[in-house]
Amino acid sequence: GTIDLLNVSFDGQLAPDRVSSLAGLKELQRISPLRRWRLVEIDSNLANLKEESEHVMSLIYPSNTYMDLNIGIALWLAASGDGWVNGQDGDRYKHKSTSRVLLVGSGADEQCAGYGRHRTKYRVGGWVSLDEEMRLDVQRIWKRNMGRDDRCISDHGKEARFPFLDESVIRTLLEIPLWDIAKLDEPVGKGDKKILREVAKLLGLQEAAFLPKRAIQ
Repeated sequence: GTIDLLNVSFDGQLAPDRVSSLAGLKELQRISPLRRWRLVEIDSNLANLKEESEHVMSLIYPSNTYMDLNIGIALWLAASGDGWVNGQDGDRYKHKSTSRVLLVGSGADEQCAGYGRHRTKYRVGGWVSLDEEMRLDVQRIWKRNMGRDDRCISDHGKEARFPFLDESVIRTLLEIPLWDIAKLDEPVGKGDKKILREVAKLLGLQEAAFLPKRAIQ
């Protein structure tokens, strides 16, 4: 079957994540040409989402910050699967993904030092402070992220799955020394989530391996 790659943009084709998604599609097609990949481009404008915003606010409750709302709307729109695909003739066609299961990347930053504040903690207090911050992140992810994200996705009748929070993945990362997971003396886009970047390179995802982190909202 076809694997749908869902990308939400609030700035059309100019959004950095849209540019990255197009590059990512090409990389996936190159390293796995026998699979059928389809990039579904979901375009929206936050200024025109008043009713949707109110609905998403009810879904993300008790989370209620502007950041939570932005993340919730992005996930909710992605889960709708309602967007555009680029045809081989160069035209864009309306498309609604029928995928029932969505893979979500939550947990990667928390476990692999992907946040900017992780770099700050490391700079101020070294590995001990970084370890404390990351453990706190993992302990509270269910409260800060999981319920919110799952409700926004399941509102469309889709099931969210979180590969980075698989028990075997968590167990493996806990067994690896922190200095082998991240090297925060190195620049952004290289030292953060170092271990995942190395895996990406091994898989042939050379461009993706050097992408800097961007907030989902």
